[in-house]
Amino acid sequence: MKNFDNAREGAEELKRRLEDVDLNVDAEGVVHLRGKVLANRDLSGLDLTGIDFSGADLFGSDLSNSSFVGVNLTDAKLCGTKLHGAEFLDACLLRTDLAEAQGENVGFARADLREVNAVGARLTNGSWSEACLEKANFGGATLAGGRFRGADMSSARFVRADMRRCDLAMAKLDQTNFHLADLRGSTMPE
Repeated sequence: MKNFDNAREGAEELKRRLEDVDLNVDAEGVVHLRGKVLANRDLSGLDLTGIDFSGADLFGSDLSNSSFVGVNLTDAKLCGTKLHGAEFLDACLLRTDLAEAQGENVGFARADLREVNAVGARLTNGSWSEACLEKANFGGATLAGGRFRGADMSSARFVRADMRRCDLAMAKLDQTNFHLADLRGSTMPE
């Protein structure tokens, strides 16, 4: 991620990259991208802290090495996005569509991922510690090497998912569906 002095500089760079998009900027300079279509954009390496992406369509965009710390991505479409090294610490991704998204070392620690659709996603070696994944669908996803320590995975579906070498210690697995998932070498809760 490019080192900006603060989120405001990241927002300024975002405005430059989206100069063809009508941006909503409030009196404090906060950018609101609620419901905007931003498909196939290069938004890599940005500090996007504090920006509202709820309902935004980011289909196929490159979000690699960007920071979404604490960002609202409720109902956003991140299908087919590149997320390599992106950080979603404490972000809200409620009902976000991550189908076919790909990335390595993506950080979702303490994020709200309830009811996420991540069918066919390839998110390896990610950090999901203490994230809320209730009722999420990771069918056919590749999550090998993921760290789910302390995550709430209640009623989530990991049917046919590749979860080799995952750390599931202290994860809450009430009614979690791992039907035909590959869990070889994974650490399970005691």
